[in-house]
Amino acid sequence: MKLELVLIPSTGDGHLRPLVEVAKLLLDNDDHLSITVIIIPSMHGFQTTSYSSYIASLSTTSNDRLRFSFISSADRPNSPDAEPNFISYMESYKPVVKATVAKLTDYAQPPLAGLLASQVLPICVVKQGVVTCFLRQARRFRETKGFLVNTFAELEPQAMSFSPTEIIIFHGLRGGAGFKCQNNGLDSADDKQTEILRWLDDQPDRSVVFLCFGSMGGFSEDQAKEIAIALERSSHRFIWCLRRATPMGPPEEFTNLEEILPEGFLDRTSEIGKIIGWAPQRAVLASPAIGGFVSHCGWNSILESLWFGVPIATWPLYAEQQLNAFEMVEELGLGGDKESFSRSIYGGGDGYGTDDGRGDRERVRCLMEKDSDVRDRVRKMSEKSHMAVMDGGSSHAALVKFIQEVTRNIS
Repeated sequence: MKLELVLIPSTGDGHLRPLVEVAKLLLDNDDHLSITVIIIPSMHGFQTTSYSSYIASLSTTSNDRLRFSFISSADRPNSPDAEPNFISYMESYKPVVKATVAKLTDYAQPPLAGLLASQVLPICVVKQGVVTCFLRQARRFRETKGFLVNTFAELEPQAMSFSPTEIIIFHGLRGGAGFKCQNNGLDSADDKQTEILRWLDDQPDRSVVFLCFGSMGGFSEDQAKEIAIALERSSHRFIWCLRRATPMGPPEEFTNLEEILPEGFLDRTSEIGKIIGWAPQRAVLASPAIGGFVSHCGWNSILESLWFGVPIATWPLYAEQQLNAFEMVEELGLGGDKESFSRSIYGGGDGYGTDDGRGDRERVRCLMEKDSDVRDRVRKMSEKSHMAVMDGGSSHAALVKFIQEVTRNIS
């Protein structure tokens, strides 16, 4: 959820310029912010040529996060003072400024960052019987003193502020999401996993795209074939966790990849790609060679990708993953590209694996751009996630507070 600030500087060069710089500084430090600066006309006789040029330049530099609202001198009510002083001049613009602000802010409820399509809603909302249970549990939030949330304040500050009760924001990412894990989740007895990590060590930095879809993520033979086509056409190195979807229960390994993938695919990509049924996700994401992550958008996977600073291309499959993907792309700007996401979510159906790999190839291309805005935002959020768990950081402080509260309650 975005937070909009309205800044109202006093008229004049010495007031406006510094406040605009403050606005830029705020935006550089928090990607959730947008700012509108309301500009009041200068008093007669006090507008210099340089100030006029500066005002003109602002009118051409507005964007979706920093906007300028210009009040016209014609909007000012008639003043009883023929030659008002500075204070009375500013006072005379109060009604106009208030009306301008009223058009921008003052919602009784927090606004949505974007309209939610029905396809974005978690399965619990649309599956009969399940929603009742979740609503009953949600109503009990007001009865609690607080609860732990596996996130961090810098990632979702607005969601935290609208809670009816106190939230302890738990974020224990140290080598992986949730809790510190030895070996980043690597099973030391699995030779295939060890081989994958050794192969990664030999690849250039940010050159490999990693496709992994969680413990329940599986695909049909047709989908697997079209993903393979997209990967080969993209020419990027890749690690692909591929398993077969089953009617009931967890996915299973394909018995013969040569039978389901395009003819010759394994031979043609043997030097640039690896396929595995299950990979040590944290260990793979920790590798400098990984440049992008195609994910089902389970929350742990999202936190892990942010911790390691790896951009995500969203491929939600089930449960609340559509909503997580929506938050990452539309709300936070930390995943994928909006055009591809909109096609997949709003287009009806899954939107993936239906165009001979062309759309998937484009997603991979956008994901692996080395200087994209998304990559830069993910890098900054990664730094914030690390700061959060350091001594004095938001998550560290929250855990200390939680322990103190528990200790106080049982003593």
